[in-house]
Amino acid sequence: MRTFIAVVLGLAVAGLLIFAGDASFAQVTDTTIVPGYVGTSHSAELVALLWTFVCISLGALVTVTVRNTKEAISGFIVGELFFGIGLLHQFWHAPTWYSAVGMLLVIPAALLGAWVGSQLHQSVTAHP
Repeated sequence: MRTFIAVVLGLAVAGLLIFAGDASFAQVTDTTIVPGYVGTSHSAELVALLWTFVCISLGALVTVTVRNTKEAISGFIVGELFFGIGLLHQFWHAPTWYSAVGMLLVIPAALLGAWVGSQLHQSVTAHP
């Protein structure tokens, strides 16, 4: 049950941060990430991809903080992939390259967040 809670918390954190980034992006550029970046520059698309990478990494960090197991991070990765595929299906008019890069970033971002989380966990337990 603790693994399930860790995965859900990680997915919730990543999703909320992505939503906050979308809202901020809409305020700054007078557009939203959701409509498929029509009319935005490539640099804006790159910033959105970088923000997504950071959000997924932070979600994985939360998952590993709650439950530092391979099962927990694997569950987080699978959840993010299903979430990403669902978003791509709903907002299919995003450019193909953006969709492909976004899906390819999920696993490295989650692994980076898990690695940072495990390093933080080791440093906390090493210093009593």
